[in-house]
Amino acid sequence: PLEASAQAASEGAEAAKDVEKYQEERQHRGAGGQEAHDANAHGHGNHLFTALLFFFGVLVIGCGILMFLERCAPALPYTVALFIAGSLASIVHYFKPPDSIFHWPSWSQSVEMWEHINPHLLFYTFLPALIFAEAMRMNTQLAAKCSGQVLLLAWPGVLLGTMLTGCIGRFILPYGWDWSFCFVFGSILSATDPVA
Repeated sequence: PLEASAQAASEGAEAAKDVEKYQEERQHRGAGGQEAHDANAHGHGNHLFTALLFFFGVLVIGCGILMFLERCAPALPYTVALFIAGSLASIVHYFKPPDSIFHWPSWSQSVEMWEHINPHLLFYTFLPALIFAEAMRMNTQLAAKCSGQVLLLAWPGVLLGTMLTGCIGRFILPYGWDWSFCFVFGSILSATDPVA
């Protein structure tokens, strides 16, 4: 009898937890929550691995653009071709109607997931790989030979560019910025490698 009552008590506690969980789900569902809950129940909801679709799709597109440039248009810089391809893709993505033949729901969902990614995660994930790739391709003898010019442009050149761009922001642009904002504006625009 003691075991039966203990078992009944534990089953009752589990049932109470299930009821509380159900009530919390009903409270947290908003106007569109029912449709999202139904979509998840049928297996058509928001899956985290959908973000990988955009990531690998963009890698494949970038590799295709690089192959095309190396074979057909070697004079066109890779960054310019990527900018053009990205601009065209964003125009198609944002201005296409939902019933278009170009509409792919998983791709659109993946793009939206990448639009809302934490910028620090993106920065700490991709920047080290980009810097490492450039460091591995660097000609060390040429870098040692040009180190004086590099240091001259990296320190005084950037500071001078920052100050001059800040002055342009203060005296020429019609926004009425204070000096601190103008110098932040100048430091952003006077980067030595704006493509990176």
